[in-house]
Amino acid sequence: MITAASIIIMVIQIAALMAAILNWEKYKNTNEKYFLFFLVYIVFNEIAGFFIGGENLYIYNVFTIVSVSFYLFWFIFFCCLILRG
Repeated sequence: MITAASIIIMVIQIAALMAAILNWEKYKNTNEKYFLFFLVYIVFNEIAGFFIGGENLYIYNVFTIVSVSFYLFWFIFFCCLILRG
C-alpha cells in the first residue's frame, strides 16, 4: 500500500544518497567511505520492497541482517580507533 509517509521516507532516503554522492570527494579517503555503499544498498532495498509489495519479508529480513552487521562493524571499528589513539 502506497502512503504519503512511505513516499516521503523514500524521497528523504534518495536525497541522503544524492548528498553522499555529491560529497564523495570530501570523504572518499576516510573511514566514512563505506557509508555511501550502505546508503546505496538501503535505497535499492527500499525500491525493491516498494515495487514487490505484499509479501516482501525476505527482502527486509536480509536488510535487517545487513544493517545490523554494518552498524556493529561501524561501532567496533570506531571504538578500536578511539582506544588506539
